[in-house]
Amino acid sequence: MKIGNPLLDQATSTNVDLLFEHYLKSLGLISGGVFYKNIENYIYESIYTQVGGDFNGYQVTQTVNGANAHVYGYEIAWQQQLTFLPGFLNGFGIYGNFTQIQSKFKVPGLVSERTVRLPSMRPKVGNASLSYEKYGFSGRISLNFYETFISELADVQANDLMEKGRTQLDFSASQKITKNFSLFMGINNITNAQIILDYGDGRPNDHKYYSSWANIGFKYTPFH
Repeated sequence: MKIGNPLLDQATSTNVDLLFEHYLKSLGLISGGVFYKNIENYIYESIYTQVGGDFNGYQVTQTVNGANAHVYGYEIAWQQQLTFLPGFLNGFGIYGNFTQIQSKFKVPGLVSERTVRLPSMRPKVGNASLSYEKYGFSGRISLNFYETFISELADVQANDLMEKGRTQLDFSASQKITKNFSLFMGINNITNAQIILDYGDGRPNDHKYYSSWANIGFKYTPFH
């Protein structure tokens, strides 16, 4: 059962960021930074069991305010076209980024308050890709991953809803055949990454299983 909350307070935040960027000669950029955020009246979805009344024993989901939340971490990124390489190799390009986040705030519990990570805040997230563009060909293989995180908070840790970390690999490519025609293809989720939601004590909640899938086709551009 999901209920509203007319007493919800507005969340406000104070942010501090320190960033840097360095441009590379061969069409590239290296960047990074550190950050800190203080959020007052943090808003999140809470799950608890109703005690008493007509809905005694029902599981209730409600948007509520928490105490002040703190978020801090760092991020780095690197992208570059490898045009300095000889011949065939100078069509390659690389891209990668990584973010690590620490977060915490206090929430009430059945016995006492506890300190937890912020819901939906993934502690580690990364992306990487290798691309190639030359001779009318364009291709990219991309990797994305994130660590396990809290999806929804409950009244006790055992009932918190956790989304398991996952790693997904995708591939796409196209080849120009004539001035107006090109062939394209893609393979998604090569790693068969799944979406797994379990409770904090390991009980299963929602498991979505996906296989890889592919597409292929022709593209016609009448005006070029």
